[in-house]
Amino acid sequence: MNLTEALLEREKNIGRPVRVGLVGAGQMGTGLAAQIGKIKGMELVACADIDKNRAENALTLSGINSIGYDSDASSSIEKGNGGVVSDVRALAELPIDIVYEATGVPWVGAEVAYSCLLAEKHVLMLNVETDITIGLYLAELSKKKNVVYSVANGDEPVVCKELYDFSIDTGFEVVCVGKGKNNPLDQKATPDSLKDEANKKKMNPKMLASFVDGSKTMIEMTALSNGINLPLDKVGMNGPISEVKDLHKTLIPEKDGGVLSDTGRVDFAFGPAPGVFSIVKSDSPTVIEEMEYLSMGEGPY
Repeated sequence: MNLTEALLEREKNIGRPVRVGLVGAGQMGTGLAAQIGKIKGMELVACADIDKNRAENALTLSGINSIGYDSDASSSIEKGNGGVVSDVRALAELPIDIVYEATGVPWVGAEVAYSCLLAEKHVLMLNVETDITIGLYLAELSKKKNVVYSVANGDEPVVCKELYDFSIDTGFEVVCVGKGKNNPLDQKATPDSLKDEANKKKMNPKMLASFVDGSKTMIEMTALSNGINLPLDKVGMNGPISEVKDLHKTLIPEKDGGVLSDTGRVDFAFGPAPGVFSIVKSDSPTVIEEMEYLSMGEGPY
């Protein structure tokens, strides 16, 4: 049974789709809203944003035609419509099942996740900044409340973890897991210096600056490190320049010609971008031969 089948089976059993709430109707939140409207067995019914018009737009993009506001939001949702709230904490009181946090603001994400988990709502974070700050506490709270707390799939930390899990599950020794940085590094970049580019890309200048100056890469790899319990190789990581075909020669221990201090590390590279990777090692001649045949490297890495 795939996810769509499971969602439709759930809808059949309880009589309604999964009700989703969204915090943050910026670039990522709006894209998510538009796509949720295409997913069977799921519907976006609530949104909170500092700009009411953006919240309305997100619900409209998702297929909602009638909206109740603040104190009327709950009854509107129960009637099969949508709700917009100005206070993010109000989402916890709405008749919804799961909340996506997409503001990218640590304190907002913390407040949303905490209140929603206490109300036994599932929480998915597009806000990795919050996760690296108090994610451990939120994860522990979710277990006590028997609900899900997770960074959302599709972002680098979770996609990297999927590669890590696959590597472990297939019996390999994990040498390095990480991502490719998909734009040139400029540590002097500021929201002001990137304002024009951000406007062209319909992005928040602060968010674009975090991509360009390297902050976002540090944040994402910290979340990955916390999630799989592998350390960063060093403060700031190594970040070598490497093509995909050479990653298995670069992100390996120094004693074997690479840049790492040891195996079992998290790092990033310039070059294989956008993308994520898992460098693994085998001591089996048979497996090494098969991996080389599959163009995965000459071995043992």
